[in-house]
Amino acid sequence: MIVGYVSFYSVAHLVGFETGDLTGRIVPILPLIAASASFVFPDIHFKRRKQIAIGVILLVMLIVPYYAQISIGPKKVYVISPDQRVGLKLREIYQSGKIVSDIPAVIYFSGLDPSFFITSLHIPWGTGNYSAEGLKQWLQVNQVRYIVWQNSTDSPIAQILPFLGEPKNYNPDSFWIGQMNFQLIYEDSLAAGNWEHSSDYGPTFPPSIFLYQLNT
Repeated sequence: MIVGYVSFYSVAHLVGFETGDLTGRIVPILPLIAASASFVFPDIHFKRRKQIAIGVILLVMLIVPYYAQISIGPKKVYVISPDQRVGLKLREIYQSGKIVSDIPAVIYFSGLDPSFFITSLHIPWGTGNYSAEGLKQWLQVNQVRYIVWQNSTDSPIAQILPFLGEPKNYNPDSFWIGQMNFQLIYEDSLAAGNWEHSSDYGPTFPPSIFLYQLNT
């Protein structure tokens, strides 16, 4: 029963069907271990060596499932899979320059130096109140090469660069402003086949994420 229990929730978590706190799953295992105690401690006197051996076995029955469960999945409970995937993709394709990103989990999973990242809050103009030349100068001065775009309430990037939220079903696309080219490198959305973005979880959770490379 213990092996079946651990196997079921470990596999469910691994394939994404169960995203709860796996460490909490250890609690139901404890009564299962208690129920087995009467079978491993019959009413006879054991030698000290055998008592120690049985104690070690019971500890293993407790410790192994516990660490088997916590070893699966992200260690940060606030991380959702889209943020993780974008961060890993950014780590894969990054070459040089700064990155505009307002998503902490993307920064964390990219494994890159946090000094490489700039929040879109630093873009020094109001929504829509900019020229192509002014935008180009700001991006060049800050050596921006990548932009992580997400339409969320804590990020103004969707209002500053709204056109970047119009990809075409994961077919790499590009957008031009003056002489600036924004090349779509990675799309994490329902259209790209990532089920976490399904409307079953709410119309805006989690919002799609697009990773662009800037060429000027």
